[in-house]
Amino acid sequence: MNKKTIGIIFVIVGAVGQIFSLSADFLGIGNDPSTVGWKQLLGAGVGLIVILVGVYFLATVKSKLLPEDQPEEIEEEEQETLM
Repeated sequence: MNKKTIGIIFVIVGAVGQIFSLSADFLGIGNDPSTVGWKQLLGAGVGLIVILVGVYFLATVKSKLLPEDQPEEIEEEEQETLM
């Protein structure tokens, strides 16, 4: 798997984790629907960290330029090294 795919998976898993944690009371898993407990906040925090790791992976992906899209400077340097 490449970094882009891993980043997307982390962002999706983190978002689902946050939604699940914060809506646990409404799903019948939590205690009191009128309050947000420490376990819910911990789950939302972990979800946020997972999202940030996914964003980091997405931000560090190097773009793959096609040869015709590369700047002329790079092409000139490559020609000089071939001679």
